[in-house]
Amino acid sequence: MNKQIYTITEIAKELNQGRQNVRRRLLKLSIKAVNEHTREHKTDPLLYDFKTLKILSEDFGLVQRTSDSTTKEQVNEQAENDIFVVLKEQLEHEREQNKMLSKLNENLLNQLDKNQTLLDQQQRLSLNDRNKIENLELEIKETKEESREVKIKWYDAFKKNKRE
Repeated sequence: MNKQIYTITEIAKELNQGRQNVRRRLLKLSIKAVNEHTREHKTDPLLYDFKTLKILSEDFGLVQRTSDSTTKEQVNEQAENDIFVVLKEQLEHEREQNKMLSKLNENLLNQLDKNQTLLDQQQRLSLNDRNKIENLELEIKETKEESREVKIKWYDAFKKNKRE
Protein backbone atom coordinates (compact mmCIF):
# COMPACT_ATOMS: atom_id res chain seq x y z
CA MET A 1 0.00 0.00 0.00
CA ASN A 2 2.15 2.81 -1.31
CA LYS A 3 -0.16 5.76 -1.80
CA GLN A 4 0.53 9.36 -1.07
CA ILE A 5 -2.00 10.14 1.70
CA TYR A 6 -2.77 8.06 4.83
CA THR A 7 -5.12 8.29 7.79
CA ILE A 8 -3.95 7.39 11.28
CA THR A 9 -5.82 4.07 11.04
CA GLU A 10 -4.12 3.22 7.75
CA ILE A 11 -0.71 4.14 9.16
CA ALA A 12 -1.38 1.97 12.21
CA LYS A 13 -2.38 -0.94 10.02
CA GLU A 14 0.64 -0.47 7.74
CA LEU A 15 3.07 -0.31 10.67
CA ASN A 16 1.25 -3.06 12.58
CA GLN A 17 0.93 -0.79 15.61
CA GLY A 18 -2.00 0.39 17.69
CA ARG A 19 -3.82 3.50 16.55
CA GLN A 20 -3.22 5.20 19.90
CA ASN A 21 0.51 4.37 19.72
CA VAL A 22 0.72 6.00 16.30
CA ARG A 23 -1.22 9.04 17.53
CA ARG A 24 1.07 9.45 20.55
CA ARG A 25 4.15 9.09 18.39
CA LEU A 26 2.85 11.75 15.98
CA LEU A 27 2.37 14.13 18.93
CA LYS A 28 5.78 13.26 20.35
CA LEU A 29 7.52 13.90 17.02
CA SER A 30 5.40 17.05 16.45
CA ILE A 31 4.28 15.89 13.01
CA LYS A 32 1.38 17.90 11.63
CA ALA A 33 -1.32 16.50 9.37
CA VAL A 34 -1.50 17.66 5.76
CA ASN A 35 -5.12 18.74 6.15
CA GLU A 36 -4.98 19.94 9.74
CA HIS A 37 -6.05 23.50 8.93
CA THR A 38 -8.14 22.82 5.82
CA ARG A 39 -10.70 20.38 7.26
CA GLU A 40 -14.30 21.51 7.14
CA HIS A 41 -15.31 19.59 10.26
CA LYS A 42 -13.27 18.51 13.25
CA THR A 43 -14.59 14.99 12.78
CA ASP A 44 -12.94 14.68 9.35
CA PRO A 45 -9.92 12.35 9.57
CA LEU A 46 -6.43 13.81 9.71
CA LEU A 47 -4.36 12.92 6.65
CA TYR A 48 -0.60 12.33 6.55
CA ASP A 49 1.80 11.95 3.65
CA PHE A 50 4.20 9.11 2.77
CA LYS A 51 7.09 10.99 4.37
CA THR A 52 5.27 10.79 7.72
CA LEU A 53 4.84 7.05 7.24
CA LYS A 54 8.59 6.63 6.64
CA ILE A 55 9.48 8.75 9.70
CA LEU A 56 7.14 6.73 11.91
CA SER A 57 8.40 3.39 10.60
CA GLU A 58 11.98 4.45 11.38
CA ASP A 59 10.94 5.67 14.83
CA PHE A 60 9.19 2.36 15.57
CA GLY A 61 12.29 0.56 14.27
CA LEU A 62 10.52 -1.09 11.35
CA VAL A 63 11.69 -1.59 7.78
CA GLN A 64 9.14 -0.10 5.44
CA ARG A 65 8.57 -1.24 1.90
CA THR A 66 9.12 1.48 -0.65
CA SER A 67 7.01 0.05 -3.43
CA ASP A 68 3.97 -2.15 -3.98
CA SER A 69 5.87 -4.37 -6.41
CA THR A 70 6.57 -6.80 -3.57
CA THR A 71 4.46 -9.86 -4.14
CA LYS A 72 3.03 -12.18 -1.57
CA GLU A 73 5.52 -14.85 -2.62
CA GLN A 74 8.42 -12.49 -1.96
CA VAL A 75 6.97 -11.53 1.40
CA ASN A 76 6.46 -15.19 2.30
CA GLU A 77 9.98 -16.02 1.14
CA GLN A 78 11.41 -13.20 3.24
CA ALA A 79 9.39 -14.36 6.23
CA GLU A 80 10.65 -17.91 5.76
CA ASN A 81 14.22 -16.63 5.51
CA ASP A 82 13.73 -14.64 8.70
CA ILE A 83 12.32 -17.72 10.42
CA PHE A 84 15.29 -19.79 9.25
CA VAL A 85 17.71 -17.21 10.58
CA VAL A 86 15.97 -17.14 13.95
CA LEU A 87 15.81 -20.95 14.09
CA LYS A 88 19.48 -21.18 13.16
CA GLU A 89 20.40 -18.77 15.97
CA GLN A 90 18.26 -20.75 18.41
CA LEU A 91 19.89 -24.00 17.27
CA GLU A 92 23.37 -22.56 17.80
CA HIS A 93 22.33 -21.34 21.23
CA GLU A 94 20.97 -24.79 22.10
CA ARG A 95 24.18 -26.44 20.89
CA GLU A 96 26.23 -24.16 23.11
CA GLN A 97 23.92 -24.94 26.03
CA ASN A 98 24.27 -28.68 25.34
CA LYS A 99 28.07 -28.40 25.28
CA MET A 100 28.06 -26.55 28.58
CA LEU A 101 25.66 -29.07 30.10
CA SER A 102 27.74 -32.03 28.89
CA LYS A 103 30.89 -30.49 30.43
CA LEU A 104 29.01 -29.88 33.66
CA ASN A 105 27.67 -33.43 33.60
CA GLU A 106 31.17 -34.81 33.03
CA ASN A 107 32.51 -32.76 35.95
CA LEU A 108 29.68 -33.99 38.17
CA LEU A 109 30.38 -37.61 37.22
CA ASN A 110 34.08 -37.16 38.01
CA GLN A 111 33.20 -35.61 41.36
CA LEU A 112 30.79 -38.46 42.04
CA ASP A 113 33.54 -41.00 41.32
CA LYS A 114 35.90 -39.18 43.69
CA ASN A 115 33.21 -39.05 46.37
CA GLN A 116 32.48 -42.76 45.93
CA THR A 117 36.18 -43.57 46.29
CA LEU A 118 36.40 -41.47 49.44
CA LEU A 119 33.30 -43.12 50.85
CA ASP A 120 34.74 -46.58 50.19
CA GLN A 121 38.00 -45.59 51.91
CA GLN A 122 36.10 -44.20 54.87
CA GLN A 123 34.03 -47.36 55.22
CA ARG A 124 37.14 -49.57 55.06
CA LEU A 125 38.88 -47.46 57.69
CA SER A 126 35.80 -47.50 59.90
CA LEU A 127 35.55 -51.30 59.64
CA ASN A 128 39.27 -51.61 60.38
CA ASP A 129 38.87 -49.37 63.43
CA ARG A 130 35.92 -51.42 64.70
CA ASN A 131 37.92 -54.62 64.35
CA LYS A 132 40.85 -53.12 66.23
CA ILE A 133 38.54 -51.88 69.01
CA GLU A 134 36.97 -55.33 69.34
CA ASN A 135 40.42 -56.94 69.47
CA LEU A 136 41.55 -54.51 72.14
CA GLU A 137 38.39 -55.10 74.18
CA LEU A 138 39.01 -58.87 73.98
CA GLU A 139 42.61 -58.39 75.10
CA ILE A 140 41.49 -56.25 78.04
CA LYS A 141 38.91 -58.86 79.01
CA GLU A 142 41.51 -61.64 78.85
CA THR A 143 44.05 -59.70 80.92
CA LYS A 144 41.38 -58.96 83.56
CA GLU A 145 40.51 -62.63 83.79
CA GLU A 146 44.18 -63.57 84.06
CA SER A 147 44.79 -60.95 86.69
CA ARG A 148 41.87 -62.28 88.75
CA GLU A 149 43.28 -65.75 88.62
CA VAL A 150 46.83 -64.71 89.43
CA LYS A 151 46.00 -62.08 91.94
CA ILE A 152 46.65 -63.32 95.46
CA LYS A 153 45.68 -61.23 98.31
CA TRP A 154 48.35 -60.74 101.02
CA TYR A 155 46.27 -62.42 103.66
CA ASP A 156 45.66 -65.43 101.40
CA ALA A 157 49.38 -66.07 101.32
CA PHE A 158 49.42 -66.48 105.12
CA LYS A 159 46.42 -68.75 105.06
CA LYS A 160 48.13 -71.12 102.69
CA ASN A 161 51.24 -71.19 104.86
CA LYS A 162 49.25 -72.10 107.95
CA ARG A 163 47.46 -74.86 106.14
CA GLU A 164 50.64 -76.38 105.01
